[in-house]
Amino acid sequence: MKKQIKVTITCKKGTRVNSDSIQNEILEAINSIERVTGASISVKCIPVSRSERMAEAESIINEGIGEITCVREELGDWLDNMPEGLSDGDKAMELEEAVSQLEDVEDAIESTVSDLGEIAMPGMY
Repeated sequence: MKKQIKVTITCKKGTRVNSDSIQNEILEAINSIERVTGASISVKCIPVSRSERMAEAESIINEGIGEITCVREELGDWLDNMPEGLSDGDKAMELEEAVSQLEDVEDAIESTVSDLGEIAMPGMY
């Protein structure tokens, strides 16, 4: 009975991809190499530490905060550049509310990221 291997690939941008099709491609490649060379290939999966996973999660969250900031700034620019006749209308009020809510979300997420940084991950031993 062959062992099943769960393959997790971390892409350069920090995106995690868990895919059965990628796992199958890797296993097929290993089987092909074994058939052609007659060699026995052993695969050792080295788990990523919890601390590394938490650092990656923090990085992903910070990227999200950056995107939220961009959207908030775009809405703020839209509001700032709105013609005088529209600056007191419903659209301006919607923009002000959205900007305010996005600021609140940014603050809440930044506070959470700060809390994550304070968690001491225990070692194995």
